[in-house]
Amino acid sequence: MALPPSPASVAPSTGQQGATIATFTVTGTAFDSGGTSTLSFSGTGITVNSYSVQNATTLTASITIAGGAAQGPRNVIVTNADTQTGTLAAAFTVAAPPSRAYVTAPPTAFTDTAFSAVVQSFDNYDVLSPVLVDTHILLTVFVGSGFLSGTVTGTILAGQSAVTISGVKYNVSEAGVILFATSTSGDSLAHFTNWRTTDFTEVVSSVSPSAGSVGSFVNLVGLGFGNTQGTSTVTFNGILVTTIISWSDTLIVVALPTGATSGDVIVVVNGESSAPVPFTVTAATRMPFISYVSTSVYRRTRVTTTTGSNENK
Repeated sequence: MALPPSPASVAPSTGQQGATIATFTVTGTAFDSGGTSTLSFSGTGITVNSYSVQNATTLTASITIAGGAAQGPRNVIVTNADTQTGTLAAAFTVAAPPSRAYVTAPPTAFTDTAFSAVVQSFDNYDVLSPVLVDTHILLTVFVGSGFLSGTVTGTILAGQSAVTISGVKYNVSEAGVILFATSTSGDSLAHFTNWRTTDFTEVVSSVSPSAGSVGSFVNLVGLGFGNTQGTSTVTFNGILVTTIISWSDTLIVVALPTGATSGDVIVVVNGESSAPVPFTVTAATRMPFISYVSTSVYRRTRVTTTTGSNENK
């Protein structure tokens, strides 16, 4: 008497409600060598459409999972022509389609400087779940006073569950910014926050000159300073600048404060400190100067000297 079929593994092991899996493969032993073994699942809602491979060790089929199929594990059953069956218990799971989009951005980033954010698709049970079709994603600001620019869209490809969107920029220096993602086409993914925040800090890219004396003007070039000073500050080695000559989002001009010593220049915007940039404080150069002018008037006397001879001849 022939041995019953013995399924050992399946791939993939999970499928979503409403999905069609073009290549579902069962491997094992003692399948019909003539290619007459068939495949089925416990429960209802999974249809075997066709077979592409049927031999003594492999069954490959296209299957469709109904949108209303019950979620959870299913037994995979192989039946030979002699009606003997083999069952692989709980080998395949029907899962819910993705419904949520989570955004993961870096914990810190520079204002007006490109960074990357990862958007992932999850089901209602917070299980990572691949999308059924190409799904287009849009990033927005959920918490924060600024706005995004650069690249703010991406696509999660069918069968995948994540996309990395590079080249995103945020224009305000502040802490606790939260980004949201929504789908604009494809699978319907609602924004769902995981409360992962990003602190955006301003950038001081250069200080010129890099050395100077008290009272001299210093230019701070960078990004994210804001168009006006507001409550923002500049310090030189901990000494607060009290004389601001001009302030813009990319350039600050200050007078080096009294008491400043060599050390780090730091700009603080909305409580966020820039990376320090070194500056050297030098002694003031003593320049020659005229402190008093005295004017004297002298009488000029013309003296005429005549040289000659007065001899009697």
